[in-house]
Amino acid sequence: MNISVIIPIKNRAHLIAETLESIWAQSLPAAEVIIVDDGSTDNLRDILQPYADKIIFVSSKGHGPGAARNTGLEIAIGDAIQFFDSDDIMSPNKLEVQAALLGGNIKTGCVIGPFVAAKKEQHKWVQTDVIMQYFPIRNMPFNNIVAQGWCSITQACLFSRSLVDQVGAWREDIMTHEDKEYWSRIAMLVPFPVHENKSLTIYRQHEQQITDKHTKELERTQNGIAVFSEILKRDKKQLSLLSIFVLKGLIANYKKYCKRYQVHYPLTLSDHLSGIISKVYSKYGRVKTGTDWQPIHGVNADKTVFQKYLKLFV
Repeated sequence: MNISVIIPIKNRAHLIAETLESIWAQSLPAAEVIIVDDGSTDNLRDILQPYADKIIFVSSKGHGPGAARNTGLEIAIGDAIQFFDSDDIMSPNKLEVQAALLGGNIKTGCVIGPFVAAKKEQHKWVQTDVIMQYFPIRNMPFNNIVAQGWCSITQACLFSRSLVDQVGAWREDIMTHEDKEYWSRIAMLVPFPVHENKSLTIYRQHEQQITDKHTKELERTQNGIAVFSEILKRDKKQLSLLSIFVLKGLIANYKKYCKRYQVHYPLTLSDHLSGIISKVYSKYGRVKTGTDWQPIHGVNADKTVFQKYLKLFV
């Protein structure tokens, strides 16, 4: 199986080398690594110069992560696609483990693996949240799980090229929640994705990332309203009643959140009711897992598990 790794990047010159090293340390080498520059203003080209013979470096044809991924897809030759971020790390067995499962489940077209938020302190990885997707998605259609708030980082997954072609291009008109929208289309095609927990993706936490999230909070919220509203309108007939209420509640609560930025959305009685149901459902899920996450996220809060995973990186 030939795997194309596609990495959008913008001003991550100081982190990309470690990401690339984790890709080249794979027990199953990628066929190609495509780095798509989304308008970087740092010294990215200088940092990548030593790797010129190992990567394909191109500039994005548009703006934002969606456009960068689409640019990479236009030139990718692999029959499997690994979307990855320029600041994250994959365990050395990731591509091999997921490719084996993908090859044995051609009709599925999607393998989901675990990931964990962590930061680098004194050359050591420190876990900052629970391990996500350690346990498989529970037995309900994937589109209902996505509608109820599930959203993975695509870095932790591997996709067949045929599925990616069926799903269609990434949205380029939104800079946030584009992954949620993308997953909603995957979920309509893949009722029950394959799961594994032998590999690990480290979702790196760092100061620049945190700053970016805070400065775009209103935009993120409004994009969330738009994306969730589209999912509800498009998929309503295929969703369970609970999923509809939870999704409507997420939209209503996002609209309420916008008030702090002096942006007001009209809310109906149904919106308020759905918002309450969504909050109660969310609170019940957090109590059940003992974390800030829902059961659908497959969380593992045992910190010794992360230490076991770290042995893969040695």
